[in-house]
Amino acid sequence: MGDRRDDRAQRGGGAVDRDRGGAEADGGLRGPTVRGRAGRRRPGADRLRSILRWYLPELEKISRAERTRTSEEQGMNSVESVITAHLNAWNGPAGSDRDELIAEFYASDVFVGEPGAAYKGHVGMSEAITALQAQLPGAVISRSGPVQTAQDLVTYSWTLGVEGRAPSASGRDVLVVRDGKITSLYVLIDSP
Repeated sequence: MGDRRDDRAQRGGGAVDRDRGGAEADGGLRGPTVRGRAGRRRPGADRLRSILRWYLPELEKISRAERTRTSEEQGMNSVESVITAHLNAWNGPAGSDRDELIAEFYASDVFVGEPGAAYKGHVGMSEAITALQAQLPGAVISRSGPVQTAQDLVTYSWTLGVEGRAPSASGRDVLVVRDGKITSLYVLIDSP
């Protein structure tokens, strides 16, 4: 009968002795004492359970914070690249390069709202850019303030002018960016 009890203890059967408080003689972590069915203590299981109980929540907190920080950094880089492509499209000449930027960084049904006009889709976006460039030849749009974001809303201030001269206009772009593409662009122009 003694052999049978030892055999069960070796196979992993056991009970938790909660009355003892789980303190280990060697100063290890506290936790419930796990005993085999034969009454033998299994220090490996006890130590593992204690380690998991105390350290997993801390590791989860670190992991969650790391995931949040990483996704925020990636999101900001994504927004920065979208804004850079947006300004390159508006500053670039008509042609295949601009068409490629529009196709890659604007939703197919993008809406452009300006004080005096509204445009829709990739063709409308190209028309809006062409109209601005015809009105102010050689003018360049430059970001003049920090990028601000709230969920999928992105905004920043800009100036418009020919390089080496005082800006002709200033204002603010308000963009809605979803899945790395601009779905809406609202252009606000400062009063002179």
